[in-house]
Amino acid sequence: MNPFMRQVLALASSCRGYASPNPAVACILVKKGKIIARGVHRKTGEAHAEVIALNKAGSRARGATLYINLEPCCHYGRTPPCTAQIIRHGVKEVYAAIRDPNPLVNGGGIKELRRAGIPVHMGLGKEQAGSINESYLKYITRGKPFVHLKTALSLDGRIAAADGSSRWISNPSARQYGHFLRNIYDAILIGKGTLLNDNPHLNVRYINNPRQPLRIILTRKIDFSFSDFQLMNIYRSPGKILIVADEQYINFGTIREFEEGNVTILAVPSVDNRLCLDILLRYLASHDLISVLVEGGSFTITEFLKQNLADKLTLVICPLLLGDAALPLFHDTAINSMERALKFRKTEFKKIKDNLIVNAYPLFPEV
Repeated sequence: MNPFMRQVLALASSCRGYASPNPAVACILVKKGKIIARGVHRKTGEAHAEVIALNKAGSRARGATLYINLEPCCHYGRTPPCTAQIIRHGVKEVYAAIRDPNPLVNGGGIKELRRAGIPVHMGLGKEQAGSINESYLKYITRGKPFVHLKTALSLDGRIAAADGSSRWISNPSARQYGHFLRNIYDAILIGKGTLLNDNPHLNVRYINNPRQPLRIILTRKIDFSFSDFQLMNIYRSPGKILIVADEQYINFGTIREFEEGNVTILAVPSVDNRLCLDILLRYLASHDLISVLVEGGSFTITEFLKQNLADKLTLVICPLLLGDAALPLFHDTAINSMERALKFRKTEFKKIKDNLIVNAYPLFPEV
């Protein structure tokens, strides 16, 4: 790959999540084979990557080549259009990895630059660029957050021992990788079982200047008192909390008690004793939360798969055996033949010391 675009992709990857719900965007200005300025979009409402780089370069930008991982914007939003700045600074040509599917852009930035006589070359580094902004692309095109299921399991496919204990299946380095994932997502979700069994903080640690995502607890019934909840690690850690429960089991007294303690309650309907998770996802999208990391147990993870709502699955496979009595990764999948097997695409593997990380994308039918 072109070394300049490689640097752009590395910069964009390093700022994932921080500008949410905006995409992670970085750019580099190159003149006579040398980088003269870099730009990264760090926060919603602040200058875009192109404007930062152009302002740094000043008059040197005239005749330069701009490399960027996403098509420059051409509309007024929280900031002015970047295409106007690119044209005004006299940039010679532009290399963009992928088109921005936002209806306010969607090729318009490319057309505007080309009308101004600036050649635009598309597709350089497009696969990696798509992965970097997979949450943004899903949110813009489907109106729902990107859902990433993540869990650690033993070689025999178990996520906890027979007594319910799961600390620690993965190694310390893999757990730090888990905090890196938390830091790039807008929300983290667990089920009630994980809440009661593990008493997690569910926050981001081991990261400099971390984001603290919304913490979501999924349960049919809120059958723990607010006074007990106040003693849990999740309540005593920084960040907002959302409890999602079956509307038929929620009473106004419970809602009032929890919400007075700054915990939001979302009531959703259920069908056949299964919470309608799609309603939760649309609620999150309506609040500009574009990505969810699901760290729940087998019931929670399986439910997202059964409702065709998972976009990505990460398994941290660890070198130990927990036996037949231990808890399995999936629960009641109703897969009883090869024809009904859930298939995946774009499977990726990497090692973190003695743990193997597997990333895969489910092949669900389009809905």
